Amino acid sequence: MVASPIADHVQPALPGRHQPREHQRRASPSASSSAANRSTARVQAALAHTATADVDLVVLDEAPPLLRFEIARDGLVLVERSAYAWADFRRCAMLDWWDWAPTARLTHRAAGHRLRERVRLGSG
Repeated sequence: MVASPIADHVQPALPGRHQPREHQRRASPSASSSAANRSTARVQAALAHTATADVDLVVLDEAPPLLRFEIARDGLVLVERSAYAWADFRRCAMLDWWDWAPTARLTHRAAGHRLRERVRLGSG
């Protein structure tokens, strides 16, 4: 899995939480989402054209907590335009996942229970 920031800095997806001061003060990007999507598509196409292995391009600002945690744990940075951006992202991603993990476990447990109940009743 490869993580590549599209913006000038690696940014976690939950603004204001566990972030260094420079990220808290900075306003959100003003580019339209369609421009960001075109930029992401161009980067994905360039990576697909030049890479010798499968590449997953992830916009870190949009990734869910578990994916950000997995990227922080296993990802490879292609571009880091500010000092310590990757370390800051990793710290934030891990803290966000650890905050979210109990809720995710409850959700998965409840979904598993509902599925087992449907199977037991023959409606699944």
